[in-house]
Amino acid sequence: LSILSANILLVPDNYPTIQLAVNNASNNDTILVDQGIYVENIMINDKSISVISLNGPSSTIIDGNNNSSVVNVDSENYNILIKGFTIRNGIGELLDGSSRYGGGIISHNTPLTLDSLIIENNESFAGGGICFYEMESSQTHSIVRNSMVQNNVASEGGGIFVINQSLSVINSTIEGNGMTPYGSGGGIQALVANISIVDVHIINNHSRFGGGIYIGSTQADIENSIISNNLSDSKGGGIWVGSRSQLGI
Repeated sequence: LSILSANILLVPDNYPTIQLAVNNASNNDTILVDQGIYVENIMINDKSISVISLNGPSSTIIDGNNNSSVVNVDSENYNILIKGFTIRNGIGELLDGSSRYGGGIISHNTPLTLDSLIIENNESFAGGGICFYEMESSQTHSIVRNSMVQNNVASEGGGIFVINQSLSVINSTIEGNGMTPYGSGGGIQALVANISIVDVHIINNHSRFGGGIYIGSTQADIENSIISNNLSDSKGGGIWVGSRSQLGI
C-alpha cells in the first residue's frame, strides 16, 4: 500500500529547490532532480525517501556554499537513497559546540545508501567527505557504492568517517583526501564499527596515522581492493590497525 501511494516530485518543475521538495515529500516518495547547480544545504528528517538526479553527477551539483553540511540526514529507522549528484563545498555540522562533522554529508544513525556520487572539496573536523555518526553502538547499516570521494579535508577520516555503526563501501574510489601534518585515516576512519570494503581504490590519501585507512575497535574486511600511494607522517602508510580490531584482507 505504501508503494502504491508513493509520489514523484520533480525539481525544478514542481519545486524550485531540492529542500522544498524534501519538505513536501511523504514516506516512500521519490524526488527527481533535473540538471543544474543547486546552492543548498539540505536536511532530511524522519522520512523514507529517494533523491535521484536525472542526468548524473557531472551535470547535477549540490553546492553547500561553505555553510554547514551539504546534506544532513537524521532519519533513524527510515531508509534514504541519494543517487547521482556531485556534493561539494560543505564545512560540516557543528556538534559538541566546537567541532564540525560531515563536510559533504552527515548521517545521524540513519540507514543511508549513497550511489553514483562525486563527493569533493568538502572539509570538517571528522568525515571531510562523509560522516556516519552515532554516539552509541547501533545496528544501523549504510552503503556507499559506485562513487568517487576525492579532495576532501578532515583531521579524522578525510574521505569517510564512521563510528558506532556498520558501513559497506563498494566499487568506489577514495582519493586525495586527508589532512597534514596531523590526524587519522586520510581515506577512511572507522571507530567501534563494522566495515566492509569491496572493489575499492584507496589512493593518494594522507594523514599522520593510517594514510589510507585507520581502524580502531572495529571489525573490518577488505576484498579485491587497491590501497596504493597513501602517506602517513607517523605510522601505517596504507593501513593503521588499532587495539581490539579485527582485519581480514
